[in-house]
Amino acid sequence: MDTAELLVGDVCVIMTGDMIPADCLVVTSNKLSCSESQLTGEPHAKNKEPLTNENMESTPCPFIVQGSLVESGECKAVVLAVGNRTAQGKAGLAMNMEAD
Repeated sequence: MDTAELLVGDVCVIMTGDMIPADCLVVTSNKLSCSESQLTGEPHAKNKEPLTNENMESTPCPFIVQGSLVESGECKAVVLAVGNRTAQGKAGLAMNMEAD
């Protein structure tokens, strides 16, 4: 998937072994688990699933962030942010500002 061509609102199909190309909202998933260690430093993968009326009480995490690795499963997700507007992009900009 060419991240340079992604726009907010695009729907992506993401599978095991993929790097998340942009910050996205999971719409459908099948046992999706992502490692966000590159951004958060957390060593364990997190389960990701869409928010529904049925699971709202259990507070699922429907967000996947650019640069995360899909360790298992697959999903369809809507792009919420690209480039410097992603969590990873904002972190990079902040680090550049501190260096200046």
